[in-house]
Amino acid sequence: FYWYFPAEKPVAPSPSQTPLIIWLQGGPGSSSMLGLFNQHGPFSASSNKELVRRKVAWTRHYDVIYLDQPVGAGFSYAAPGFNASRTLQRAQITLSPEECRAAGYVTTEVEVGRDVLSFLARFYQIYPSLRERPLYVTGESYAGKFAPAIARSIIRHNHLSAPTDHIPLAGIAIGDGLSVPEVQVLYHAKIALAFGLISPSQAEALQKLCNESSALALRQRYEEARQKRDMMFTRFSEYTGGVNWYDIRKRDVPKNNTLVDAFLEQPSVVSSLNANGRTWFSDPNTKMCLYDDIMQSVADLFPAILSHCRVLLFQGQFDFRDGPMGNEAWIRQLDWPGRDGFNSAPRKPWRIYPEPGGLSGYATEYGNLSHVVQLSAGHFAGMDSPEATLQMLDRWIHGRAIAD
Repeated sequence: FYWYFPAEKPVAPSPSQTPLIIWLQGGPGSSSMLGLFNQHGPFSASSNKELVRRKVAWTRHYDVIYLDQPVGAGFSYAAPGFNASRTLQRAQITLSPEECRAAGYVTTEVEVGRDVLSFLARFYQIYPSLRERPLYVTGESYAGKFAPAIARSIIRHNHLSAPTDHIPLAGIAIGDGLSVPEVQVLYHAKIALAFGLISPSQAEALQKLCNESSALALRQRYEEARQKRDMMFTRFSEYTGGVNWYDIRKRDVPKNNTLVDAFLEQPSVVSSLNANGRTWFSDPNTKMCLYDDIMQSVADLFPAILSHCRVLLFQGQFDFRDGPMGNEAWIRQLDWPGRDGFNSAPRKPWRIYPEPGGLSGYATEYGNLSHVVQLSAGHFAGMDSPEATLQMLDRWIHGRAIAD
């Protein structure tokens, strides 16, 4: 399932130059309708189940596709009988990898890339004029794996296909991504201690779980590594009294999508969206079928991607889950020709306006790689700092330095 929004007021010199953005939610298994309604789509959902126009939206100047993927996320669906109804979805049938694939679910990032490539082929058949527009694959959280996997599939497709069938991939942008779990997991205890959320002795116990998870992942014992990581997050919640790990500023208030749920569950909305009577829901089988993927790294995909297009990686300052410290560690370890240049590049303050209060974060940029830490933001930067996030995207897409 997808929802496509043509740009309301394109600023490109010609329609063929208007960027086309794909937005991918994380999870795995979360619906991209959350990005649409909660962050940067043209409207949000109100408490009386109506649409409210958003002042700051990516869709104002860019074409945007909000794509529910992998199969089972949001309004997308697998084989009949597996996620055709909320009742069956909640049952969470335990499936083997073979059963997952037979039912239409994905089990690897290769399959993620394959399915989105199939979607793009069909999308360009419906909208042939959009094939020439520069394509940006964007997303957050588990899109730290989805976006590179999709980029790899597009690059391979372009290598094997005729020029007339090429997909004009211009870049990928990932917010608060999980990309290299065996590195990122090592920093959770340090982050919690630095924020004053746990004591030194608690940090020591948490670090032990982090180390064990990382070591298991490096030995390709991915299921055990995932379980250790889950234990670490559970222990973090116990130690902190349930601090929201997506944004520690929220203390023990969890994330809440009830307004989006209520709007998209209306039969009239489902009908208007041509969702074929499906229930808007994240099928738990979608995540379960990717359990072995969670602790696998996609670091090896980035060198080839960086040789073909630009990459933007950004994280919110207050995100415990997939924040700056763990991401910066693997970014600086990437084995690519620009590694030394990037690691020696200056980290510059980024301001959205020059007056006091305009400081929005810090950017490190070299070659095709840009890394940004956003101030006053958690895991969902587009929701926490919409103006700053859009300015960052604007500058990056148009090839300007994010931090002057």
